[in-house]
This record gives sequence, structure tokens and C-alpha cells, in this order.
Amino acid sequence: APAMSNFARLFGDLQGQRHDADYNPRRMFSRSQVINMINRAAAATPAFYDMPSPQRRTLAVNLLLTRSRG
Repeated sequence: APAMSNFARLFGDLQGQRHDADYNPRRMFSRSQVINMINRAAAATPAFYDMPSPQRRTLAVNLLLTRSRG
């Protein structure tokens, strides 16, 4: 499902940037970059909730398991 893969890709991208912001003292984000990230997350949220519940559950489990492996 394209919506599912688009959301997963965006989630991974934003999560990586969040990790950089938290743990990489040399990584700086401009105000416009942060606003862009916030807008991307806000735009993706309705797409997530538009997915059927079983699809959301599958996506959530896959994101958790993929991230925990590394």
C-alpha cells in the first residue's frame, strides 16, 4: 500500500533527524528546516489515521521491530 510505505519512509526520516537533534551536538537545524519537518509530520498524520486499523497496527509493529533491530 503506497500510503503505508510513504508514512513509514517519512517516519524513518523524521526519526533519524530527531535522533541527530538529540545525540549529535554538531547537528544544527535551521528554523525553516524545523518548520518543514513539523509540516511534513502534520501532513502525514491524517494519512495514518485514514488507513484501516489492521494496516495501522501492522505498520506500527513493523516500525517498532525495524527500529529495534537497528
